[in-house]
Amino acid sequence: LQALGSDKPWVHEPDPTSIEARQLAIDTTLAHARLGFVSRLDGPTAVRWTMEWHRAEAEGADLRQTSLDQIAAYERLK
Repeated sequence: LQALGSDKPWVHEPDPTSIEARQLAIDTTLAHARLGFVSRLDGPTAVRWTMEWHRAEAEGADLRQTSLDQIAAYERLK
């Protein structure tokens, strides 16, 4: 929620019957096994960057440049 600019608490209430939760989960196991992929971003950073991109879109920013800036930032990560 911080990425959205909110300081309100969020309480996760898991639903063991949720089909959507399984289908929307991000699992890079196959990409790692086949391609050696290891993400340089942790979850909160990935969400923050995604929200920054959508905020830029809403503000009418140059999305090509926004994307290029994020790619450059990603490539600088160790």
